[in-house]
Order: sequence, then structure tokens, then C-alpha cells
Amino acid sequence: MMEITLAEQGIFLLPARVTLEQARERALEQKFNVFGTVSRLLARPKAEEIQISLSEFRYNPFWHAVGRKRFRFQRRVQYQVPVTAHVRSVEVAGQTYTPSGGKITLPAQEDCLMDERNEVFLDGLTGEVKDFSGYLPFDRQAVEGETVPDAALVPPEIRAAEVVRRALGDVLHPPSADRVLEEVVAVDALNLYYRPVYAFEYTWESKGKRTVAEVDGLTGEFRAAGSLFGKKLRQVLNRDVLFDIGGETLNLVVPGGAIVLKLSKAIADRRKGGAR
Repeated sequence: MMEITLAEQGIFLLPARVTLEQARERALEQKFNVFGTVSRLLARPKAEEIQISLSEFRYNPFWHAVGRKRFRFQRRVQYQVPVTAHVRSVEVAGQTYTPSGGKITLPAQEDCLMDERNEVFLDGLTGEVKDFSGYLPFDRQAVEGETVPDAALVPPEIRAAEVVRRALGDVLHPPSADRVLEEVVAVDALNLYYRPVYAFEYTWESKGKRTVAEVDGLTGEFRAAGSLFGKKLRQVLNRDVLFDIGGETLNLVVPGGAIVLKLSKAIADRRKGGAR
């Protein structure tokens, strides 16, 4: 029966450093590029033809997790050692071996160490692996309750159980072990972050075209592709759903396997106290 140690989970809001006015100015600078180079060269729109019709400020989710596996184990193996044709016997440590097929077979025991650490960042909407590490140094605000005041949140499609699976990988047992001396499987970090995004809808009325672009609320980076979420935005977080990592859920990691989930002392104490 496997035991997985899970660190305390956190939800963090990354406050915007770029203002709406700055983001809108950046979006206006790029308005001739949002419909593509071909459209711009063929149609040559006038400045007033492309307008920003809608804007939206929201927080997009991404996950950060660190998985760790350490196994010390022993396994019995047989080494095949080639010998020359004229060899009739070989003595090794007082034991005599007779060649067969041009080789001798030596029984042995291997002492092995498998030590791995895996850090993952996942887009909370698509599950795609992306490098969000650049966001971690920014100031963050821990979300303690279920409601985030004045924050429009995009609900994540990816849940914590899937993040744990990706962080730990598929190998959760020592390969071909006869005796396990040490077994550590842990998730040292499991956090959900919300990063600020400004979305702008552009309209090119004479061509009947619409498109959406985004400006990063932390870096100011412009992306000529995006989405508007509108009514899908929320202010309420359901922690029980987001961090649903019970025994049945973790069977996703090892199908059909028995898993014991050991919560860290900090989160266990917090739950006993009735805090959420």
C-alpha cells in the first residue's frame, strides 16, 4: 500500500501591475495587426475603421506543482559475461562457472537508488504544459476564504488530481525491486495561481470581422489571440472541488492500486480547527 505525502495547497491571486489605461493603449497600438498581415495589406483599413468594442479584466488560472520520488531498493539479476572460445571454466570469488554459448552467467544483487524531482506548470483551462515560472516572483495575495472580492475569476477546467498525476508521472514503484529499503512519494508544492489578463474585442465593421486579443496584466505582453469569458467569470471558489484529492481520485495515478494519502501536518491541523 503506497503512501503519498501531500503539501498544503494554496490559492494565490497575482495583483495586476498594468492598469486598464496602459493595457488599452497597448491594445490600440496593435489594432492594425490583430486581423492578420494579409488582411491588412489587401484591405488597408483606415485608423477609424478598427475599433475596440468590448474589454474585459479577469484572472486566468494556472497550476504549479512539484513532485518528488525517491526509492532505494535491491534486486537480483544475472550478468552475462562473454568469454573466449578456449575457456573451459571461470572461477569468481571461489565459485566456478562453466561457459555456455560463449558466456558465463553470474548471479548478483544490485543496490539501486532512483531519485527524481519534477516541477510542472499547467494551464488551468487546457492542461497544456507552459512555462509560468516567470510569474512566481511577482507579489501574490493568498486567498483564504471562498469569495475573492472584486476579482473576476475564470474557473479552471483542470483539477488538482490531474496536476498530481502529471507531477508524479507514471512510475510510482521501484522497477523490478525484490526488496524496497526506502520509498518516498511526495507532492512538495501544489498551488493554484490566478494571473491578471485584459481582453479586448476588436471590430472591423466594413468587413464584418471581429477578433479578441489579450494584454498580460503583469508583464504588459500583447497576444494577438484570446477569448472573452463574460458570464463564465466568478468570484466564488469551491476549494473542495478544486482540491478533490481523496483516495478514489488518486487512483487516477495508479489505476486499480491502493493509495494512502497522507496530508501534511499543517493542513491536517487546519482542518481539525474547522478552518478552510
